[in-house]
Amino acid sequence: MRKVCILLAMIVITAIAIPGTSAEQNVYVSLTPDSKYCDSVTFGGFGKGEYTLNVYDPGYPENPWVDMHRVSFTSGPANPVIIPVCFNTDGRRKGDNAVLTFNIDAPQSNITFNYGICVSEFEDMDMDITGYNPCESTSTHTDIFSMYLLENNIYANPGEKIETELLVSSDMDISVSLDKESGPKMVIGKTSVELPGQERISIEMDAPSSLGLYNFTITGKVDGCDSPSCTRTALGILHVTDAQEGFSVHVSPESKNVIGIRPATFFLTIDNFEKTGTFKIGIETDNEIETDFTDREMVIAGGSKNTIPIVAVPKNKDHKLHVIKISAENEDGKKHAVGATLTVDEALSDINRAAENDPNVRNDADVYTDIYESGADIDDWEDINGRILRDDVIDASPANAAPDMNLIILLAVAGIISGVGVFIVYKKTRVSSEMDNQQYQPLDAQYA
Repeated sequence: MRKVCILLAMIVITAIAIPGTSAEQNVYVSLTPDSKYCDSVTFGGFGKGEYTLNVYDPGYPENPWVDMHRVSFTSGPANPVIIPVCFNTDGRRKGDNAVLTFNIDAPQSNITFNYGICVSEFEDMDMDITGYNPCESTSTHTDIFSMYLLENNIYANPGEKIETELLVSSDMDISVSLDKESGPKMVIGKTSVELPGQERISIEMDAPSSLGLYNFTITGKVDGCDSPSCTRTALGILHVTDAQEGFSVHVSPESKNVIGIRPATFFLTIDNFEKTGTFKIGIETDNEIETDFTDREMVIAGGSKNTIPIVAVPKNKDHKLHVIKISAENEDGKKHAVGATLTVDEALSDINRAAENDPNVRNDADVYTDIYESGADIDDWEDINGRILRDDVIDASPANAAPDMNLIILLAVAGIISGVGVFIVYKKTRVSSEMDNQQYQPLDAQYA
C-alpha cells in the first residue's frame, strides 16, 4: 500500500514549497481507538495571495473527526505555510470510518484531496486509494515493492538535459519491468530490475522548449504477477521555467516497507536554486527506530544539489509504523520539512485488518501469517490475495461516497513532514456541489 506517514501526535506530513499546494494524494490512515494523530497541509501558492482551506468533516459538529475545519492564510512560492491538522478517534469503535475532504480555494484553481480514517487495532497509512471505505483492505494497497523518483518535482530551463533517478526496492525475490507511460522524451537506464534489494536507476529527460508544467509517469510491474499490488506508478512533474528561486527538499522513498527488522535506506535531496550557502539539516524519529544520520550543517553550491543517504532500522517488529521527519533551513531562515514512513510487515497488517472486518477469513489469515513468517514469496501473496483481499473494493454508496471530483495530478515540490514527504501531489479539481453546500466552522485562525 502506498503509505505516507503515520504515528500519533506527529505534525506535518507532506508538504511542499512550490507552486501549488501540497497535501498528499488521497490519504487513508488506520488509527487505534481513543488515539490522536496529527498531520499538516503545506501550501506554497500559485503566486502570493489570500487562500482558504476548508475541511468537510461528516462528523461535524456533533462528533468531529478533525480539530480544524476552516482557515484563511496568505501564501506564495517564497513563503510556504504549514497548517497543522489533528485527527482523533475518541469514543469510536473498531470499524468506524469516515472520509474527510480538504479543499483549498485558490484564485487560479481549487485543490481538493480526501483524507480517510479507519478505527482499527492495526495501524497503517495508504495513499492514492480509489475506494471510499478506509477500513477496506485491498491488494492494491500492499507494498509488494516500492517505486519512487528521487525527486518528483524537477526544475529545468527550456531545452535543458535533466538527470535524475528512480528508486525501486523490495524484500521479495521478484523481477520488475519498467516502462515510460507518459511525459517528455525520456531514457530509462534499465528496463528490468532484479530484487530483493534496492536499485537506483538513472533517468534522463530533455526539457521541452516551452515554459510550463509537464507531467511524466513511469510504470513498474512484477513479472508473472497479475495482482494490482504488483504494479506501481511513479509520478513526477517537470517545471520548465527561467525563474528558479529558493531551494527544494525531497525524501525518497516517501514510504518503505520492510520484513522484520531489516534496514531501509532513504535519500534526502536538497536542490539549491540560489547562491552558495550553508544549510542546517535536522532529523527527528520515534524511539522505536535507529538511524545513522545526525543533525548537521552543509554547504551547498548555488545551482547544485546534494543527495544524502539515510539508513533506518526498526528496533523490533512489534511496532509497525515509524516516521522520519527531516528539516532544512538556509541562511535566510527559510525552512522546508519533509517526511518518510517506514512500515514493518505491512502485508500482515493488511490481512489482519481484513480479518478484523470479516471473521469469515480469520482462519485463512492465520494460515498466511504462518507462511509469511517462514518466508512467503510472490506466489503465496497472489494466493492469499485471492482468498482474503479484494482487488475491486469501491464502496460508492451515498453514505460513504466522497464528493465527485475531476483530478488532475500535479505534484508539489519540496516535501513536508509527518510521514513521508515529497511525494506530494496536487490535484486541481472542480469543487462539487456537495462541497459548496457544506457548512464550515467559523474561522479557526489567521496565518500571515
